[in-house]
Amino acid sequence: MDIDFTPTAYTVKDPGNGKPRRYDDNDGYTEDGKRELERLVELYPNAARFVVGDHFVQEWCRAYDASCWSGSGGYGLDSTRVFFKLAEAGLGQAKFS
Repeated sequence: MDIDFTPTAYTVKDPGNGKPRRYDDNDGYTEDGKRELERLVELYPNAARFVVGDHFVQEWCRAYDASCWSGSGGYGLDSTRVFFKLAEAGLGQAKFS
């Protein structure tokens, strides 16, 4: 499955100041988020159909950043929680025949 990482207008709430933001390649997190999505797509290919790549990267980066702000340094980040939160949202919008 090819993952589309094309940037969208999707923003997340900055864990530091609460303002809307987008993470980009200059933040240093996005490549890790992309690799994590690729790993999860291999594990859950059917659920991955409902996850937008850019949205996952943004949410994953926000969760990682929040984890760093909390003092855990990113350890203990539950990537599957981010993944399935987005899959659940995608399933809610899906139309089945």
